Amino acid sequence: MENQLLSPKWWFEGTHIKVGVLERSWIAVIERSALPTHDEDLVAVFAPAEKAFARIARERYGLLIDVRAAPGRNDPEFEKKFEPVRQKLQKGFRRVAIVVRSTSGKLQAQRYGRADNLPSGVFDDPEPAVKWLEAVSLRP
Repeated sequence: MENQLLSPKWWFEGTHIKVGVLERSWIAVIERSALPTHDEDLVAVFAPAEKAFARIARERYGLLIDVRAAPGRNDPEFEKKFEPVRQKLQKGFRRVAIVVRSTSGKLQAQRYGRADNLPSGVFDDPEPAVKWLEAVSLRP
């Protein structure tokens, strides 16, 4: 997300994720790195996001998840472990926009959205994702 409009104020920058907000919008951001998580505890990987999001009123915010850099995984073991982490992380946000780089990533994110029964959208570009999230903003 190099665009100046889409430059988050980062609250946490780790090896697997960055977490922050777009200051001019009511949008929280998670950006996933290219580092694989196959040997990682997913709860520990995403715990900094949970901690950071405790400081905001999720019901006022949209959530932008940028996974374009993340290595793709859809093996059953990963999916089983990731489901509760994903659901907890996204719970309470007005909308969730996921930015992916591939068709298979898009299909996987759409499947997650249906399974989680959340208001979510999948995009290949962050700009329309931000506009979609801002459409339901509670910004004063």
